[in-house]
Amino acid sequence: MSEKDDLVVIFAGSVFDATLVQNLLEGAQIEAFLLDEQMGRLLPFYLSAMSAGAVKVAVRPADAEEARILLSATGEPVPADAGTWDCPGCGEAIEAQFGACWKCQTPRSEENPSTPV
Repeated sequence: MSEKDDLVVIFAGSVFDATLVQNLLEGAQIEAFLLDEQMGRLLPFYLSAMSAGAVKVAVRPADAEEARILLSATGEPVPADAGTWDCPGCGEAIEAQFGACWKCQTPRSEENPSTPV
């Protein structure tokens, strides 16, 4: 098993966006790795529909929470596998990347952070 097998994906996007996220994390002393970078450059549509999320940014599990906090503070989208939150208005489980409930449009509150899926 290689070292990269133990990584946690915290972002998926274009090569350009993934490189920006990697630089942001490394500027905060969090080692970040680009996954699928070469295929994301050459044939991104083979990795994902419409090339969205073709290149992934991953970090070590010990750095994952700090990296997610840093990305959420900068307005970068949080991937769907980062967790869910329960809408305080209707109780619906909402994926972490959404800031408001799809059902009743109640915004996510600071008291209602993402929880692991």
